[in-house]
Amino acid sequence: MNRLLPLLFLLTCHALVAQGAIRDLTKDARVTWRGERRDPADIDRVVLHSSAAIKTTDGKTTLPTEDWFDVDRVLEMMNSFKRGPHYLIARDGTVYRLVADEYRAPHATVYNNRSIGIELIGLNDEPFVQSTASRKLDEKQLAAFQRFTDAQYAALDALLKEMAKKYEGLRVIRQSDIHDAAFTRKPTTVHDEPDGEKNGEAPGDAILRVFGKREIDGKVWFKIRSSGSSDERLNGWVRADDIERRYRKFEPGKHFDASKIKSVPFVDATDF
Repeated sequence: MNRLLPLLFLLTCHALVAQGAIRDLTKDARVTWRGERRDPADIDRVVLHSSAAIKTTDGKTTLPTEDWFDVDRVLEMMNSFKRGPHYLIARDGTVYRLVADEYRAPHATVYNNRSIGIELIGLNDEPFVQSTASRKLDEKQLAAFQRFTDAQYAALDALLKEMAKKYEGLRVIRQSDIHDAAFTRKPTTVHDEPDGEKNGEAPGDAILRVFGKREIDGKVWFKIRSSGSSDERLNGWVRADDIERRYRKFEPGKHFDASKIKSVPFVDATDF
C-alpha cells in the first residue's frame, strides 16, 4: 500500500490541476531555483513562508501598493534571488506548483533536504517590509496586509491534507521559527544530512557550518545567498546583526494562524 501512496498523491494533484485548483508552473522560465532530485521518503516537514513584492528586484524602488500581492511580481522577485518554494498560494487561494516535490528547492537553508516549501502572498515579517507598508497604507489597509485571506488558509489546509496522505509523520514549521531557533540555540535531534544538521547540533551551529562566516570591517558576516552589493567583498554575505534584526524580532500572533490549519499539526518550536 505504501508504494501506491505517491501515485495516489500524484493522481490527486493532477485532478486538482485539471479543476483549476492548482496551476502548474514547473516549466515556467521564471522558476530558476529547482535543485537536484531527492528521495521523497526523507520529506517530513513543510516550511511556511510569506512574500510580498514591495520593491523592484534591484531593491531600490518601492512598487505601487497594487503590485505588492501580484503573482507575476512575486515570481520576478523570487527569480532575481534564484531561490523560492515548491508552492505559492495567491491571495485568491489559487495554488501554483513551482517545483515538484521530488526536487529540492532552496527555501529553508539547512532544512531543504527534508522539507517542502509553501509560500503565501501577503505578510512578510521582516521589519523593513512592515515599516514600508505602514508608510504606504492606511490603518485598514495595513490590517489586511498583516493577515492572510480565508481563501489562502482554505487552500493551504487542502494542500496539506493531500500531502499528509503521502508523507508519513508530516509536520509544519514556519521559516521564522527556524531563524529564531538558530539565534536562541535551541537543541535539535534531526537526522544527519549532507547540508542539514547533525544529530544533536544546534540549528545556529548548522547554519555556521553550512554557510560559513567571516569578519569584514569589524562586523561578522554569514555566507548566505543575498542580493548583490556594490562592494565586491560583500556579495553573497549578510551581516549577522542584520539577520538577527530581520528574523529574531518576530511577532508570532501576526504570522500564520495555526488554528486555521486542521490537516497537519505544527511542530513545537523546540522540536524541529
